[in-house]
Amino acid sequence: KKFSDYILEYSYEASKCGNNKIKESCERIAHQKPYSLFDAIQLIIMIHEVLVSESGGGSLSFGRIDQYLYPFYYNDINKKIITKDEAQKYIIAFFNKLSKFPLSWQNVTIGGCDSEGRDQSNDLTIMCMRAVSVIKGDQPQLSLRIGKNTDNKIWDEAVNLISQGMGFPALFNDEIAIAAKMKCGISKSDAYNYAVMGCVELCIPGKEYAHTEGARLNWAKVLEELLNDIKDNKIDRGNNSFDRIYELYKKYLYDRTKKLCDFIDFASGMFPRKWFVPFASIMMEGTKEASRDVTDNGTIYNNLAINCVGIATVVDSLQAIKELVYEKKIISIEKLAEVCVTGKGFDLYKEEMLRCKKYGNDYDEVDYIAAELIALFNEWVGQYKMKYRNGKIMPGYYSSYFHADFGSKTCATPDGRDGYTPLSPSLSASSGKDKNGLLALFNSATKINMSSMSNGAALDIKFIPDFFNKKENRKALRDAIEVYFEKGGLEIQINVVDKEVLMEAKAHPEEHMDLIVRVSGFSAKFVNLDNDLQDEIIKRTEMR
Repeated sequence: KKFSDYILEYSYEASKCGNNKIKESCERIAHQKPYSLFDAIQLIIMIHEVLVSESGGGSLSFGRIDQYLYPFYYNDINKKIITKDEAQKYIIAFFNKLSKFPLSWQNVTIGGCDSEGRDQSNDLTIMCMRAVSVIKGDQPQLSLRIGKNTDNKIWDEAVNLISQGMGFPALFNDEIAIAAKMKCGISKSDAYNYAVMGCVELCIPGKEYAHTEGARLNWAKVLEELLNDIKDNKIDRGNNSFDRIYELYKKYLYDRTKKLCDFIDFASGMFPRKWFVPFASIMMEGTKEASRDVTDNGTIYNNLAINCVGIATVVDSLQAIKELVYEKKIISIEKLAEVCVTGKGFDLYKEEMLRCKKYGNDYDEVDYIAAELIALFNEWVGQYKMKYRNGKIMPGYYSSYFHADFGSKTCATPDGRDGYTPLSPSLSASSGKDKNGLLALFNSATKINMSSMSNGAALDIKFIPDFFNKKENRKALRDAIEVYFEKGGLEIQINVVDKEVLMEAKAHPEEHMDLIVRVSGFSAKFVNLDNDLQDEIIKRTEMR
């Protein structure tokens, strides 16, 4: 069946419902270019429905919707076809349509700069944020690009929306995001047009097909393997120093990374035969000329990705090994490995483990472990030569809900984390361990070079609602984020909710069905999350 036939069927159904506006719009867009803002939105909806049906799921990006819809809006306003209020109603209706598809990670990108760094925000940028405020759903995800010249009106609207506690919008630093995309082979002229898909993945609309959820690597499970081998005396520890243990962990991490690269490269060769997507392919540049499906290297950029989970858990654990075994000499490395892997006697040392320095508190000693391991991982995947794919493997540092899932399969760790409980989320500190405030967390994170994180990253912070009651607090938050971005931060997302409200929602979910929280890369209704994930979100530090 032709796509145009599908649109005409929709037109027929609209006429049966008495909706002549949709009927006439569908009749036009079935064979012609959109004429108005209404037509353009209707066509987007039709395309989106087919894409979702073809792929069997969500995680789709609408690209920079305020940019490509703006010419239609501008024309309609100038010709007095619609008013601004009517345009706002169209955007609200569009977002409401998308909100009916829960946990689908549909991402709308707004704001940002052009190739010269000039702010491209417009009326639709604000209308999209206001639509989210009206709908109050967990879909679509909303991502706001921030540049050095982002207009004050956009900042004010963004902070106002953030204060409402839905985790929207996630904020992305144009300068670092553009640099990250260029690191994975994207031209500068295309990189400035990046958008966000799924949770926080950076993509080039219409030109990049990247399996952004290709694989995830549990860094803490790699540490568990090392501890297991130490416990069973399977490896030569040489001079038995922290440097030796640290080098062994790097070796284990490299080995698992290489194997994962081999696997996703080989698996990508199966996509054209097993999971081809012809409709998505005709939406992408280059596929017609190449006569190839997007899964078969058909478009301009064809990348894969590996996302990392449990970063702070591992960093804090390595620091604990350094302090407890080799500096304070409280426990031997053999005994530490045993109590973590088996859980027997773990509680005897847990308090000492928890007293060790943690990532997220601006301690150079710990933070540089994070910076070095991440730099190594980025180098390993960035230099990997694929056989089946003509692009690159991109590193990502967002955990979605997998820090809880993976944690449930990972033994206790030397940082004091109990066995089979959630790992640290994304690039954030371990939950509740960033004790020195927001600026200390920002300082820790920006010691990491984020300009190679071409598949995106997430940093989670949390405020209580009362914080936003004071104008000076809102300004201070903006100032802090701007400094974070100036120092190299890639992304930030903010939860605004009381701990007591979360605990009440967990105990009585039926009374909090509409409570939305930011998880780790995406927003979702709190009551729909599993028990471990709810506990991890409750545990996160509140900034005041």
